[in-house]
Amino acid sequence: MILRTCEALGVQEVWLVPPPAGVKYRATMVRSRHASRGAERFLTLHRLASVKEVAERCQAEGRELWVSYCPPRLAGPSPGPEAVPLTAGSVSSPLPRLALVLGTESDGISTTMLRQSNRAVFLPMYGFVQSLNVAVACGMLLQRLFDLCPEARGDLNPIAKDRLANAARALQKQDEGSADDLGLDDIDARDSGAVPER
Repeated sequence: MILRTCEALGVQEVWLVPPPAGVKYRATMVRSRHASRGAERFLTLHRLASVKEVAERCQAEGRELWVSYCPPRLAGPSPGPEAVPLTAGSVSSPLPRLALVLGTESDGISTTMLRQSNRAVFLPMYGFVQSLNVAVACGMLLQRLFDLCPEARGDLNPIAKDRLANAARALQKQDEGSADDLGLDDIDARDSGAVPER
């Protein structure tokens, strides 16, 4: 669902990072193998091995590393930057080029990732339950960022845009089956000329 949300909102790059070494992670059961509706075929997916690799990539690409983090109410000092609500005036406009990290469903982001981050943000919550499903949180965080700073949404060059449009048309013609032969494996940051700032 996160991949589908990113594609719908115009986020081109998605970085996939495993939990830190030694951290037990129990993946939630996939309820529907069609949850992404093929959205991953239109995204540039990168698998990064560690928090260190994420931080190095952000530095190399001139990105700020932001994390979605809501500190526990009774906790002591945060091990990373103080978390700020994602509201008008709480973040700069225009937004910097950034990578937004979402944590696992139950545990959130790791302390290691929090320590590496430039900024911690959270959605203001007005009910009694202070958490959201990570896919819902993803959609709300991204939409809030784009509402606060519409010019943050990047754009693809015409060649990459045409390739994605052709792939979409081909997928629409298929009732079922694999779309692996559409040539989308070759679409990455190099094909787009410039990676959109999303």
